[in-house]
Amino acid sequence: FDRTGPWVLMDGYNKARPDERDIFKARLFVEKLRWKLHPLALAHKNPVAGYSDGIPIRHNGSNIVIGDKVVFLNTSTCIKCGKCINVCPMHIFAQKDTILPMDEKNCIQCRLCADNCPTSSIYIHESFLNGLRIALRESFSDKLQNSYKAEDNQR
Repeated sequence: FDRTGPWVLMDGYNKARPDERDIFKARLFVEKLRWKLHPLALAHKNPVAGYSDGIPIRHNGSNIVIGDKVVFLNTSTCIKCGKCINVCPMHIFAQKDTILPMDEKNCIQCRLCADNCPTSSIYIHESFLNGLRIALRESFSDKLQNSYKAEDNQR
């Protein structure tokens, strides 16, 4: 269609396309789509089967999923590498017999844990309400700022 009508005069509409911006937008689209199709994307809708250290346990097919509303961890595929513990700026993960999202109310949905998980065992349920909760909490708290200051001092 770029070689018809008035576009013939300028030698086509899509000249020099795709450019870097188009490729960047395509990568964002693919990342959003991949995130929506994550195996744990609907884990928050599964009924709670029990509790471990006060954290709800759900079953997603044959997998055991631990998490309440924001952070979900598939303990069946988790290899306990500890990358999520080291990467999380809010320190929401703790290692007991398995790795557990102990303090998920402090999660800021940065997805560093999920992006660094080698087995894709972590899913962060991003929603408008969770984002609003984070914004309100951080407007009245300096925990996030102190967390980043502590990391800068360690470097």
